[in-house]
Amino acid sequence: CTWGSMDLTELQRNMAYHKLPNPFPRPLLYLDIQKLRFTDKFDGITEIGEDVDPEKIYILPLLLQPVVENAILHGLEERERGGIIKISVTKHIEEQELLCIEVSDNGCGMTEEELAQLRRNIEQKDITRSKSIGLYNINQRIKLTYGDAFGIQVLSVPEEGTRVRLYLPVSR
Repeated sequence: CTWGSMDLTELQRNMAYHKLPNPFPRPLLYLDIQKLRFTDKFDGITEIGEDVDPEKIYILPLLLQPVVENAILHGLEERERGGIIKISVTKHIEEQELLCIEVSDNGCGMTEEELAQLRRNIEQKDITRSKSIGLYNINQRIKLTYGDAFGIQVLSVPEEGTRVRLYLPVSR
């Protein structure tokens, strides 16, 4: 197969996957670097569900870093200390078994209008927008690789924080 005839979906399927870090307490070097940079601004917490075997979980590269970055830069931007970034990995059984990786913060949260706009930005490409495209790109990578049943969900409550959930298949 030559590059000229390879479509984007095939290219995505052939990308290298990363094993979910094990042990999970330090899933992202990025989180540790930001903790050094912002000193006492926040703490990082990681949890992995008892029914999740990290040795059998593979995720696309660079799915988590932009989400963690958003939580620090946008969610905790108004906090001087006491912030919490929590990364959890659980299984959900709905129509099919799903892996849910959630990045949450206890920051400023979003209004209903801000949340609605963010959800639109995640689902719809806007060529006039040059910023805030990270979650859109992650959502598109997930959908192109795994299908439309997978992707990003964002939940937020003003003054309580934001949760970004990545829904992926349990096995690739």
